Amino acid sequence: MLAFTIEPQIIENGLNELSEWMKLHLLQVNPDIFDRLDFDNESTFLEPALIFHFLVGQQAGNASPLEQILWGYRPDEYKDSGVKVFADQFGTINLPNYGCYKYHPHQHLTLHWDNQAKVPYFKSDAEIVSLEKMEDRYLSGTSIKLCNHVPELLTKSFGTPFLEAVAETTATFQKSCEEGLDIIKQMVPDLYHAMSMTCREVTLFNSEHQVSMAALDYYGTAFLNIENQDHDEVFFVDDLAHQCGHLVFYALTLHPENFLRVSRDTPLKDFSGVEWEGRKVYGIFHGLFTYTCILSCLDRCLEHALFSGKQYREALGRLGFYMNKFRCDLGYINDRRILSAAGFAYFDQFKEGYDRLYWKYRHLLHELDYSNQPYIFKFDRFSALNTNLQPV
Repeated sequence: MLAFTIEPQIIENGLNELSEWMKLHLLQVNPDIFDRLDFDNESTFLEPALIFHFLVGQQAGNASPLEQILWGYRPDEYKDSGVKVFADQFGTINLPNYGCYKYHPHQHLTLHWDNQAKVPYFKSDAEIVSLEKMEDRYLSGTSIKLCNHVPELLTKSFGTPFLEAVAETTATFQKSCEEGLDIIKQMVPDLYHAMSMTCREVTLFNSEHQVSMAALDYYGTAFLNIENQDHDEVFFVDDLAHQCGHLVFYALTLHPENFLRVSRDTPLKDFSGVEWEGRKVYGIFHGLFTYTCILSCLDRCLEHALFSGKQYREALGRLGFYMNKFRCDLGYINDRRILSAAGFAYFDQFKEGYDRLYWKYRHLLHELDYSNQPYIFKFDRFSALNTNLQPV
């Protein structure tokens, strides 16, 4: 992947340590639930909703109950009845590792288990309510689930407004998302392998007021905002590499203090002197890795002439857009007051990758105009200023 070597064992170590953190939290908070789970199944303790519960929701007092989050992970003989479960704003009741059911927005029911028939059923007060189970969706050929529900991070941490239900967005864009992922698999297999290790689920959502993202607070989920645009696989190559790249780098740098000489939350402006710069040093360091992921994918696509016409122009436009960001952030973070020796070991690989691409594409990039671009790349704006860019 350009000049960066991904070490799967470091990723595995990070995932194991995160799982152990969750086990300890759960054992301390609710030993009864803990005792009814398979202690050796690491997947249980890397459930994104569980991570959110302990890292954010519990402190804020607004997390989904552990009983709902972990009910689907219990063996059948330990599935409780009388569990209070809640629907999201689109009426989806999410039972992780079991499935989603359609009900009324923001309402709750009690979940019961028929141990003889081995099926769940729901009640409102004493009345049984018949619910439709939604079809589980996975990215083709993978174990990566496509969310039907709204993960709590979007609503409880960001108050994200949606233009439509997550399930509707997923139905529209699943094919393009799968095509983008398949391109990454073919073009940059080492990145694809790392993504497969760290990404459990993808949330495709449609909002005009929230960026795509991935967060340690909801680790294992890549959140991709289609921005009310008719995106195709070029967008998904970019955004899957970007958001899944965050997940990979969280695992690689689970202890940021090993890579930084200052706190991860130290404002960059303390070193750069740029007062309008609001980012933190760890965020900048993260960005160098995600640029590497995105640019590795776009470079290989262009090198293999996968795209033509509008798609070629968009892929090249995105490559130049991230090269500009990459150059600036390399300059910001190249500071011995910020990075430790281990941090510079990664930095040197990032810079070598940037240098390779600069010399490869400099004859094209110096002609591109990005003066009208916001923080997130917009192809329509790029096209308006770069009318002389010829398709291949």
